[in-house]
Amino acid sequence: HICFLLAELGGNMNKKLSILVLFLFLIIACVATNQNLESLSSSYDGKWEGYTQLPEGRFDIYMEIKSGVMSGFIEDTKIKGYIKTDNKFSISPFSIMGAQVKLETDFMSPDRIEGILVTVSYRDNWFVVKK
Repeated sequence: HICFLLAELGGNMNKKLSILVLFLFLIIACVATNQNLESLSSSYDGKWEGYTQLPEGRFDIYMEIKSGVMSGFIEDTKIKGYIKTDNKFSISPFSIMGAQVKLETDFMSPDRIEGILVTVSYRDNWFVVKK
């Protein structure tokens, strides 16, 4: 009975050890991923300026990014967003002169961001560069 009890205890220990090792690997992977996203986001930190051309004229774009969170303006309209992943920027839809506007991002680098401005009836390029 003692041998059986020791074998049973040893088997449970192996299972517990395996689960513990798996849990530790999971924690390490999460920490490494968060560090990569944080370092990616911080590479875009700073003030940005650019513009887009609409039928109504040229609209200047000003934004500031800090820790992956963006706030700014297109002319007098407030915009906000955040960096989701490498080369993807999520910007909340907004309204200019009564038209719903969405900014899509096509290209991101630490010194330039480009994309397409989309309304119901119009599409045009937009860009900002780091100042």
